[in-house]
Amino acid sequence: MMTLISRQSGADDHTDLLYISDLKLPSYDIMSRRFRRRSMFIILVLSVQALYLILVRINSHIGGVSIRQNLGDFKSIQQLLDTTLDVQIDSRHEQPVARFHSDGTDQEKKGPAKQPNSHVYNVSREEIFRKRKDLVLDGCKEYTAGKECRMNAYGRTLVDEAHKTLFCEIFKVGSSNWLRTFLGFVVDVTPNFRERIGNYYKRLNMCNKPGERDAILKDYTTRFMFVRHPFSRLVSCFADKIVHDPDMDFIERHLKMIEGETGTRPANLTFSNFVDYIIQVSVNDEGIDKLDPHIKPMYRTCCPCEVKYDFIGHLETQKEDSDFILKQMGVNVTFPQSDPIATDSSGKGTIAHYFNQLNPEQISGLYKIYMWDFQLFGYDFPDYLTLQDIKT
Repeated sequence: MMTLISRQSGADDHTDLLYISDLKLPSYDIMSRRFRRRSMFIILVLSVQALYLILVRINSHIGGVSIRQNLGDFKSIQQLLDTTLDVQIDSRHEQPVARFHSDGTDQEKKGPAKQPNSHVYNVSREEIFRKRKDLVLDGCKEYTAGKECRMNAYGRTLVDEAHKTLFCEIFKVGSSNWLRTFLGFVVDVTPNFRERIGNYYKRLNMCNKPGERDAILKDYTTRFMFVRHPFSRLVSCFADKIVHDPDMDFIERHLKMIEGETGTRPANLTFSNFVDYIIQVSVNDEGIDKLDPHIKPMYRTCCPCEVKYDFIGHLETQKEDSDFILKQMGVNVTFPQSDPIATDSSGKGTIAHYFNQLNPEQISGLYKIYMWDFQLFGYDFPDYLTLQDIKT
């Protein structure tokens, strides 16, 4: 079956039918040069538009990083697309970065099942630590606390001379297992480890010989601290010390402080009036420093803007982070698994349960107090705490 081509014959508006098999003339006798030029131009425009849409799609995945740079790093557009689906890029550093879910877990995305010839980039633990450190350094350009905060951190910092290591301890961030680990380096671990740790280790604020503290900060090769999602930590403190295993000293102390701040003593220490107290006290840095160590913001406890830490561990990935740090210390031990948390204070349901007892103003007030914990340590405001979920 032969193919027909219709051709307009000009002013007569007559149509000739030509059989391709019968054509002996060059193609430009069939199609005018002007028509050919227009066709090529249209094809070129459509190709440019298609390429632009592809680049816009890629750019939306990689957060504004230079397209030219990334195309130079990969052999094909498909390879770049595969990579950007699996790795989030921090546009400030133009490198792969581990982000964090609302529950604080590292977003080391594995992506869909590998397809033939696909390129999947998995962020290493070393890279995660480097990104966390860079995030702190960037945040500290906007915030500095100064000498007083640094001295507070020295009082919380354990000095391990044998392994040239400094560990800043924050309550409600899995510090107990680290104290057990340090104690296990020198003695069999027994009950009352927190009381016994002082028999074998000193704190940085106790290093008072001339030049001793500066030499430690300069020469020690492993300086680290651990953090967790600020709201998870706050709920953990309240659930553990007031609800599930009441600490009467803690409760009585805070009831008295609430009475001193408000002039009224509550009948019970509810999560709502506990939050009100935190907000009322934390009007400035001096007030924040008066908070109980279990709820004091982490940035005011270990002062990462004044004490430069090599590693920022996350409770949400404690086992992986801790094993990596132990290797950096040069010790051949495995970090102990944490005991199951009965209160499940890291779970969305538990946090939502307590925060549903607050109004939007209280939640906003808490965020302002812990804002630098969110920003310096890469945590997001929980996406499951929406105004629709909050009782007003």
